[in-house]
Amino acid sequence: MSVLNKIAYSLNRRDEVPNEQLAAELAKTKNIKGIRKIAENLDNANQNIRADCLKVLYELGYTNPRLASPYAAQFLSLLKAKNNRLVWGAMISLSTVDARAPVTIVAADQCAGIAEIPGMSL
Repeated sequence: MSVLNKIAYSLNRRDEVPNEQLAAELAKTKNIKGIRKIAENLDNANQNIRADCLKVLYELGYTNPRLASPYAAQFLSLLKAKNNRLVWGAMISLSTVDARAPVTIVAADQCAGIAEIPGMSL
C-alpha cells in the first residue's frame, strides 16, 4: 500500500490518527522512499493532502529529526502559503528539524524570501 493511501484524507478520516500512525511507521522503518513520497506531496494541488503530508512530516520530526531535516527548505517555502494550516504546520515542522539543519535554513532563507517578513531577522 502506498504511503499516500495511509494518510487521513485517503482514508476518508477527519482526525489526525492515521497521519500520526504513518509517521510512527516511517520513523520505525526509516522508509526513506516513503518519506520522500510524503514530502513530494507538500506541493499537491489538494490542500487536504498537503496538510496531511505536512502533519506526517512534523510528527516524523518529533520522533526522528534527522529524517525530517532534509525537507527544511520545503518547510520554509510553506511559510508563505495562503492556507494558515500549512503555515502553522511549516512552523511546527521547522521546530523539529535536526540541530545541524540551521545551516540549511539560513541558506534556504535567501531563496524563500523569509527576510521580507517584518520584524524577522536571521
